[in-house]
Amino acid sequence: MKKKRIIKVLKWIDIIIIIFTVIASAKIIIENGNLLKKGLSIKNISGVFCDDETVYACVETSDSFFDKDLWCIATESQTPPSIDSKWYKVVNNKCNIEIDDNDKYIYVRDKNNIGEKYDIANYISCIAKINVKSNVKLIKDERKKIDIDPVIIGNPDMSITYASKDENIARVEDGEIIGVNDGVTEIVVSDNYGNTEIINVEVTSLITMPQINNKKPFISYMQYTQEEAKILDNYLFYQIDEAGYKTRAGVVAAARFLTLEFQYRIPYFIENGRITHFNHQRPYADGEGRYYHRGLYLSTDKYADLEKSVAGPMMWGGYITEWSTDNGKMKNGLDCSGFVCWCLINGGFDIGDIGGGLSEGLPTLSDYGVSKPITMELLESKTVKAGDLIGLDGHIGIIIGVDDEHVYVADTLYYTKGTWVTEYTYRDLVNSSWTNIYDYTEIYGDEGNYSNMW
Repeated sequence: MKKKRIIKVLKWIDIIIIIFTVIASAKIIIENGNLLKKGLSIKNISGVFCDDETVYACVETSDSFFDKDLWCIATESQTPPSIDSKWYKVVNNKCNIEIDDNDKYIYVRDKNNIGEKYDIANYISCIAKINVKSNVKLIKDERKKIDIDPVIIGNPDMSITYASKDENIARVEDGEIIGVNDGVTEIVVSDNYGNTEIINVEVTSLITMPQINNKKPFISYMQYTQEEAKILDNYLFYQIDEAGYKTRAGVVAAARFLTLEFQYRIPYFIENGRITHFNHQRPYADGEGRYYHRGLYLSTDKYADLEKSVAGPMMWGGYITEWSTDNGKMKNGLDCSGFVCWCLINGGFDIGDIGGGLSEGLPTLSDYGVSKPITMELLESKTVKAGDLIGLDGHIGIIIGVDDEHVYVADTLYYTKGTWVTEYTYRDLVNSSWTNIYDYTEIYGDEGNYSNMW
């Protein structure tokens, strides 16, 4: 009887051994087959958070009967990414993965296999972050579309609200900020997921929307307070940065600012401040007739930038002695090459304080770029662009706009004109005294946020 029991126990032991053998074999089969892939799954996605500009989400993987190393990844691809891609390690069934608004799927893998794709929108939908341009400058009555780039996960509610802290300075209408009155305020941008961003808005009436107005008055001495001069400088730099500093568009922005947006004309002044004068007959000067540092020459604090002076210092609009044969006094301003040098250096290109022509033994602005005679064929080729220089023997200007029928030229010449914009038809330009266009493409390199017209 006892012997039968022993045999029976041994049989049960054999059965148990067989069961465990089957389980072990099944495990091997599963690990090397498609069943494992189905086990590489996720339970939940939560905990969206941002670290600087990177967005992460917490992925919770499903419990597994077998303890194994797992990794997760988010992707926009409907096909599994390679194992060499940037996967994130799962620790205690959780991992924080990088995710952006293009990602639509999540995959889980072990050392050898990648599971099926899981649609992110089935687990979570939200706006992870609202990216906005944090600083906006407006001219009074100007409307500017709010530049917003939300980082979305899944299919969220895209409702965005805007609230101005002072609608007497700036208000929001149909997704645009409108400049109402001079001052500084904030626009609060928010969504339904707890994200809030601030747009700092400054509005001024010290400049106008771009327009050709050759009848505007000349700048006067001490026309602006030092605070106003600083505001104008900041607007100039803002326009250039928006276009692209050290690009063609940045130079164009500087030229358009001074001739189209600035409310006054800068007077013509004989080249009193050439650092190296063409006839070498007097000491070099800086900042008198040719102020070439960045910014507008409108306040006495700019005098600190001057290196030498013959008759100054004197800001634009103030009377100063000029060193021609008459040696008389006239309002300080810019001669033709001084104006173009100012546009270039403010846009990011310091090619030297040089003249527009007739500078014996010294380089001139017309020596740079590719010189092209002005013909109908050239103009109709559509290769002429704003930012190219335009000249004749002894004079230089800059093109600030080109359309299908016209070329817009800014220069400064003649004592009664100062900074001036002339609209030419193609035929009028061919028949004008201008002889050559200087293609500055190689000088600029980068086009920036270029536009043919303002």
